[in-house]
Amino acid sequence: MNIKRIIYLLFLFSFFLYHCKQKSGLEIGIEQLKKGEYLKAVKSLRSALMKDSLNPQTHYNLCLAYVRLDSTEQAFKHYLKLNELGSGLCDDARLKELLANLLDIEPYPSSLIKLKRMNQFKGVFSPDGQLLAIAAARFDRADIYLIKLDGTFVKRITRSGMNTDPAFSPDGKSVVFVSDVDGDDELYLYNIKTGRITKLTDNRADDFSPDFAPDGKEIVYVSNLDDPYKWEIYKLELKTKKIKRLTNNNYWDGFPNL
Repeated sequence: MNIKRIIYLLFLFSFFLYHCKQKSGLEIGIEQLKKGEYLKAVKSLRSALMKDSLNPQTHYNLCLAYVRLDSTEQAFKHYLKLNELGSGLCDDARLKELLANLLDIEPYPSSLIKLKRMNQFKGVFSPDGQLLAIAAARFDRADIYLIKLDGTFVKRITRSGMNTDPAFSPDGKSVVFVSDVDGDDELYLYNIKTGRITKLTDNRADDFSPDFAPDGKEIVYVSNLDDPYKWEIYKLELKTKKIKRLTNNNYWDGFPNL
């Protein structure tokens, strides 16, 4: 093999290697979006669109870029294309929020649930979104209620003490809540099917702000169990009632949410 042929092959190999390493217009556009270089991103993404006009990722990122540039018409043009392509990207929460803000409308419409002569100060949705567990008060005492989304009462869970902080289990079968019915704040578990209430903690501390672990086997909450002046996060295993302290520092730790 002569030297010229070797040089030619090396040139072809280098050329091939160079172009293999080059980023696509879509990749470059995404990087420019992250840097806030929106005009450059549009240029790169439009170049990518010329090569593949049916790529949902390209339309999605063009929509984001045009939103940042306050270009309503172009943003919705690419959003409608996402719908036309049947892409799940059109359901992206971040994108919907940005488009709603671009139109100056509320991204999450809300409606008032009225309860006669009662003050509501905390409510949580059931996992299926069909019920609310709420802490609602008449005068200076609050009880836990299960209600439908139209405000219709389903069940009254408690009837004495001050009751707050309801939270549904992941399977929607139970509600954990806080009550001072025994003199201080303790955690209780309500079984929706049987109506049975089980006391989960029993101490002289104040336990509050409970929430379930995703698997439903543990509950995390806030307590001053080990020091009356230090609020820390603990977890409780429902099967064994075993309690474990999760935080230990000089700061106030609170409102765990899983």
